[in-house]
Parts: sequence; structure tokens; C-alpha cells
Amino acid sequence: MVNLRVAETEVSGTKIWKDQDESARPSSITVKLLQNGKEIDSKEVSAEDNWKYEFEGLNKYDENGLQYNYTIDEVKVPPGCKKSISDDGLTITNTYMSQVDSSQDSNPEDPKDSNESTP
Repeated sequence: MVNLRVAETEVSGTKIWKDQDESARPSSITVKLLQNGKEIDSKEVSAEDNWKYEFEGLNKYDENGLQYNYTIDEVKVPPGCKKSISDDGLTITNTYMSQVDSSQDSNPEDPKDSNESTP
């Protein structure tokens, strides 16, 4: 069987910072590109790039003619920030959390359960 679906695509997006102090941001971050959930590339992104990234010349279809799903992720989230990724998987937002201890889980226990005993 020969794949007749041959095309290229690109993936581009933006890193968004929700913070009050630009000086607290790292000088750059690393964005990794995932193809069907597996890392295939990475790119350093900085303020010099306006926190934008682009991966070009990507195969749009696999050898069976099925379209690849491309998403991104951030390699290391700065301390004190909470990362979220848009529904389309292409925009990373870091929200500065002034009261968050970076060693805490992103899904803390329900406070009502933390110190109560069950009868």
C-alpha cells in the first residue's frame, strides 16, 4: 500500500505570562514538540522571540495516511508558576502563584478532608 497523502504542516504558538513582574521570568524556556504524544523536537523561546515558537516542515500524515496530532509542552515550569496548556495544545500559559509552594502537588488534597477523622 502506498500512502498518497503526503503533505507538510507547521506548528506555532505563544508562551503567555500572567504575572506582575517581568524581571522574575527566566531569560528563556524550552518548548518541546510532541507528535502523537512522543517528543520529536524542542526549541528555546525567549522575550527576543516575543515568546513565540514555530516548528516547520512537519509531516502531516503517517505512513498509513492518518493525520498526526501535534501538541507542545514546556520542559521546566519556573518556580512559583502554574502551567496550563490551551485546548488546542499550542499555547502555554504560566500564571504566577504568589502563595504556592513549588514543591506542592498541582492537585492538593481537599482542605475539608485534611484534618478530619472519619467515624
